[in-house]
Amino acid sequence: MTALACFFTIGRFAIHWHRRRRLAWDDFFNGVAMLFCLAFTATYHMFAPTEYNSQLAAMGIIPESEVKVGDPSLNARLNAANSLIFWCVIYTVKASFLALYWHIFEVSWKFRIAWAFAAVFTFISFTVTLMWGFWLCGIPKYFPDTQRKSKHSIANMRIQTASRSTGWRSML
Repeated sequence: MTALACFFTIGRFAIHWHRRRRLAWDDFFNGVAMLFCLAFTATYHMFAPTEYNSQLAAMGIIPESEVKVGDPSLNARLNAANSLIFWCVIYTVKASFLALYWHIFEVSWKFRIAWAFAAVFTFISFTVTLMWGFWLCGIPKYFPDTQRKSKHSIANMRIQTASRSTGWRSML
């Protein structure tokens, strides 16, 4: 999926360059989102196989001998980085849409005012969401500390993030 997203993003750049001979702010934010998507994929593939195999062994699907023991501290840091990069991907895509809407509706003064409110709200929600990730396991100086026992473990960070952001906590 990441390769497909990169392909479409590069295709978008080519089309916009061919038609306009320049790239706009929405293209810039799409490019940044693509870079964050690559970083997200890389960090995910560094820690997920170990975590996945550990879960399969815990459920009895595969024997314990097939599980490679990884560094729990490294896995926690990669998981935390991956979760924070996820939000960077989401919000750079939102910024791309905001930039596109600015360009499309440049003739409407009332829309520009509504756009400004949406942009401020998006920036504030991004800041709160990103900072919330650091406060998830307690005080930010403990982020991401796997040894510290807290109500929220770093291993559950992605599930908690998804459930709080979508409001589907009961489904998880």
